[in-house]
Amino acid sequence: MIDMFTVLALVFYILCSTVVGRRDNLALWTKLDLKQEDSKFDPYVDNGGTVVGIAGENYVILASDTRLSDKYVIRSRNVSRLYEVCDNVFFGASGCFADIVQLNKQLEQISKVYKYENNVDIKIESLAQVLSIVLYKRKALPYFSFSTLAGIDADGHGAVYKFDAIGSFERVSAACSGKGMEMIQPILDDLVDISGDNELWTLSPGSSSFSESHSNFIKATLDETVQTVIKAFVSAGEREITVGDGINFVIIRASETGNVVERRHYPLYNP
Repeated sequence: MIDMFTVLALVFYILCSTVVGRRDNLALWTKLDLKQEDSKFDPYVDNGGTVVGIAGENYVILASDTRLSDKYVIRSRNVSRLYEVCDNVFFGASGCFADIVQLNKQLEQISKVYKYENNVDIKIESLAQVLSIVLYKRKALPYFSFSTLAGIDADGHGAVYKFDAIGSFERVSAACSGKGMEMIQPILDDLVDISGDNELWTLSPGSSSFSESHSNFIKATLDETVQTVIKAFVSAGEREITVGDGINFVIIRASETGNVVERRHYPLYNP
């Protein structure tokens, strides 16, 4: 006959086996869930990058850092995010580098077809509209690209157009996109003449629309603007790990004999 001690020992063994089995099963399912999380398909990779565009009265600047990152990994320290789409019109973007390269190829193809059919380079105003259409057509699976176009307009002034991922855009005097935007944009705003901002809330005479008499370019000189951009990138590089290594500049100057394009590079020494 089985005594009470044996019965209690048997019950204790069964309970312990059940608890251990449940714990092992839970650990197994947890591992499976983690593997499923790691294997989920994600078409986008945020490769960081910061792009700055500034329009002056007779010049335009497009600048970007040279660091290509993937989360906490630095993939490259010398990558260029600035592309010449056509004569005197440059394209820069931050976000997924693969999408940026593909988007630039589309713009180059469109500009070449336009020049072949019309025997003239496409103007930046028209190219801005084209880029908006290209981005909006991909709204179901957008390009992970926050784009900036820079060039000289028909009046000889600098022109900068800023875009979001699905094609909404506006012409601005100073723009920044990418990881360093929150730190650099306020510095750029200091270059912009805001004395006429109140006019934005004034109705145009004889019209129901608001006035748009504000300037699309800044009044600072080229050298002052370049130094401000360098200081802004240095400041952002000290606080944001995806900004650093160097700054690539594209500077376009307007002149009566033809626009002059200049490229510059400045190293950034981040700790």
